[in-house]
Amino acid sequence: MVDHVGADLIAQKGKNRYAVSVKTRRYPPQSTENRALDIQATHLDLLDGFARRFDLQSIVAQVQCVNKEGLMHVFLMTPDLVRRRFRKAKDGFRWNINKQRDLDALKSIKTVSYALFREEELRVALEPTE
Repeated sequence: MVDHVGADLIAQKGKNRYAVSVKTRRYPPQSTENRALDIQATHLDLLDGFARRFDLQSIVAQVQCVNKEGLMHVFLMTPDLVRRRFRKAKDGFRWNINKQRDLDALKSIKTVSYALFREEELRVALEPTE
């Protein structure tokens, strides 16, 4: 973990080192809000600044928890992709995922990593083993 503005953790795979910023959004069971990935432009700038300072690559991790459906969507992408492909919004960028076709369109971008977890899968994974 990192205690610094702009990044939450540093990761490494092979020779590649990453500054990762993790953002979460929870939709409670009674929520009627439209689901979207909202990312502030200033946040991307802070992440990129941190990454440059320590010679790292920037990665944004966006976690969307949909309690009503027992689902957790996890997206990994670069700030540059967000700036290029997401719709401009008031304070940054937005990608609606309320409709399946919008979610599928985001998942189909080759440089977006996506994972889906179901509540029962997480519960089993978190149960203590003997």
